[in-house]
Amino acid sequence: MFKIKDNYIYRQCVNDSRLIDKLSENNLEIFFDSKVFKEMLLVANPQFFHNLTKEKIYTNSTFRNYAKRSITRATPFGLFSSIGVGSFSDISYPQKIGENYKKKVSVSGEWLSSICMMLENEDSVLLKLHIQWNQKVLELSDKYQLSNVNYWGISEISKDLFVKKTGLLEFIQKLTYRSEVSVLELVHTIQSKSPDLEKQKILDYIRNLITNEFLFTNLRKVAMSHKDLDDLINILKDIDEQRKLTEDLLQIKNCIEQYAKLELGEGISQYTEICKKMSYTRGAS
Repeated sequence: MFKIKDNYIYRQCVNDSRLIDKLSENNLEIFFDSKVFKEMLLVANPQFFHNLTKEKIYTNSTFRNYAKRSITRATPFGLFSSIGVGSFSDISYPQKIGENYKKKVSVSGEWLSSICMMLENEDSVLLKLHIQWNQKVLELSDKYQLSNVNYWGISEISKDLFVKKTGLLEFIQKLTYRSEVSVLELVHTIQSKSPDLEKQKILDYIRNLITNEFLFTNLRKVAMSHKDLDDLINILKDIDEQRKLTEDLLQIKNCIEQYAKLELGEGISQYTEICKKMSYTRGAS
């Protein structure tokens, strides 16, 4: 038999809603001096945060808007929100049962995708990857069609792609349709059937199919994984040519883990350093 609990969970703002009186009084310094608010502002808008001075807070409407948001709007992404517990009674009311804030930190999907795309363009990496046929590809009489391609979500405009059927393409489709296949093994299999085809030409052909999303590598799963950096590091650790990148990613991962242990409002310098490391890693790639 099911029983309704006496408590319920609701989303609330991290900043105390009573601060709205300070906002009404145009007292913005209380927000500027708050370490918790500063950290929220840094995560929400890093460029604005680094250009901000106390002299600008009264002349810049953006600061006031963020201050208002932090006490009135619990965003679905959680940057300015927390979870509260309420109790059912004749008058439903919030019940404070203690505070326990935790930082949930993960790398940007766009940043991770850019790293993975770069890696797919390197022969030393591609030969160590696995590929599988994109199940959204439509097979027509004389060609294959793939709709709404947007290149890992980076392109703002989606487009439909067509590729002509060939014996080689049908062979690749057949081998990779149901499960992942090693790129290296696929290249060797194709060479054994067509000795005149150069290894590099086969690899470039496979890469073109990957770029246009007719094939997916196991790096695509990395970009969608909740363990993102762990999965990528596990793939790269056995590739000698990517030792430097692996070390950089491990360093970023360790920095993120240390930052996540800090209290709210602590670790602004650590967060900034993580962003710099990520920027350098992306730039180097």
